[in-house]
Amino acid sequence: MSLRNKVIAAVSAAGILGGGIISVVKHNEGYSEKAYWLGDGKWTICYGETNGVRKGQTATRAECNAQLRDSIAEHAKAFDGLPESFSDVQILGMTDFAYNVGVPQFRNGSVYSALKMGSGRQAAQNVLKYRYITYKGKKYDCSTPGNKVCYGLWKRRLWESKALNNEFKSVPEAIAALP
Repeated sequence: MSLRNKVIAAVSAAGILGGGIISVVKHNEGYSEKAYWLGDGKWTICYGETNGVRKGQTATRAECNAQLRDSIAEHAKAFDGLPESFSDVQILGMTDFAYNVGVPQFRNGSVYSALKMGSGRQAAQNVLKYRYITYKGKKYDCSTPGNKVCYGLWKRRLWESKALNNEFKSVPEAIAALP
């Protein structure tokens, strides 16, 4: 089974891996039933959804949960061409990262290149390079302690790095370590 299909099947069945993926993305993205402006040219709703979102849009929690499953399945396209040998913990990390940066950014980046070579360790190092954002025209280094704009993103990258490096013994341990 391809890595993409494994993620889709896991999320559909909502077992330990699928439930873990959903929990991680929900935790890291946060929830909003009303569309809000990200400041980078995108409207966002539910659990970080930006695709087709419009100003003034609202959604119920049930709609957001259904949208999240569909969106995770869509983001799983990012894993095409990757080896199938990654652990469930590594799959958590790569899914969260792909969901956050998007399929094109994931597939064209250094994290994907390292994973394609089978190196979770290198992918873990590379994910830490994704620490900058531009917000309202200003560039921020999210790894700067005390940064009120995006330090939470840096904590997310640190967690993703540990997951990609397979530093958690299980999916439940990885979820318990979420910042």
